[in-house]
Amino acid sequence: VHGIVAVSLGLITIPVSHLFYKAEASNLDGTHSSDMSGMLCIVTGGNTGIGKRTALHMCLRGAHVIIACRDKSRATQAVRDIQTEIKTTSRLRFPHSTKGKIEYMILDLSSLPSVWRFSKQFNSQYNKLDVLINNGGINTPGPTSYGLQKLFLVNYLSHYFLFRLMEPALLRAASARVVNLSSVTHHTGQPDFEMSAFSRYPRGIFAPRYSYYSDSKLYMNLLTLAINKRYYEQSGDQSGGIISAVSVNPGAVRSDIWRSVPSLVHAPYDLFMRALYLTVDQGSATSVFAATSTIPTFPQKHHRERKAENFCGHPLVPYVVPYKMYRDWLCFEMIGPFAQPQWAKVSLPSSSDTLAVELWEFSTGLINRIMA
Repeated sequence: VHGIVAVSLGLITIPVSHLFYKAEASNLDGTHSSDMSGMLCIVTGGNTGIGKRTALHMCLRGAHVIIACRDKSRATQAVRDIQTEIKTTSRLRFPHSTKGKIEYMILDLSSLPSVWRFSKQFNSQYNKLDVLINNGGINTPGPTSYGLQKLFLVNYLSHYFLFRLMEPALLRAASARVVNLSSVTHHTGQPDFEMSAFSRYPRGIFAPRYSYYSDSKLYMNLLTLAINKRYYEQSGDQSGGIISAVSVNPGAVRSDIWRSVPSLVHAPYDLFMRALYLTVDQGSATSVFAATSTIPTFPQKHHRERKAENFCGHPLVPYVVPYKMYRDWLCFEMIGPFAQPQWAKVSLPSSSDTLAVELWEFSTGLINRIMA
């Protein structure tokens, strides 16, 4: 459904957007010279797609990256691919690349015990964590053995659990950053946690109004808010013990997240993606930018006016998109030419501060019940 919406708006958005700016894809995030040497990073879903390229680009900046994924053979191959690319990339373009390191650890986001085991392994080997990129995700709904909606579990809840388990290591870093993968679809997400978590939305004629995927991406923004309320807002000018969070929309990207597209339309849809969607390198740019950039100070009314009576933005939810936004029109965030990462405006329910706390408590309760 999300792909069809993006395709439709893209037919209008792409030609119009070219009137206002020219894409500059030569420098994907404007931070080729940024030095991440000595920084330890985790990228969930780092064996493929956007996650794999995110891991690569941080390694090229000198970081030590752990890709967290469920399949050992695919993870091993991803490590080899990244190591090869590090060796063959120009040192003039990425002067810190010789310091980059890559490894993998097993993590299955559809299993909370797997998240727990991952944290135990990590904490037995490392003392601190500088960057956590909650990248892994799916776009196909379904049930789980816990009775939870799979999109809620994989896209949001396991990442919340991972953050809580990594919290002590993040606090031991000089200044840690959490990057939460959201989506343009968060603008239509619903803050009814129980309905979404337990797949209780109505079916039939009213079904198009609801989307478990959109909800999961809204919840990632609420997680960003909760983290920043908990740490970043209170940090002031302190030099250490700070955790800050940023939400990102990677854009409409031609990646294997679309592997579930029906076979009858896969070939024409792939041709469309090749022509109009971003590459995985471009899709990874927002995550790398969010991991390495200083968070700007936003005004209180950093929000979209399209639903001003119901939605408001929040200065504690910094949000990055790969497109040039024109007058903050939502269509320009759906699909378009790559324009390097841009700070943009997020949509949140007007009671977002309260909802962020409620979601935090709801998530903690679910995890305690499942892990008991």
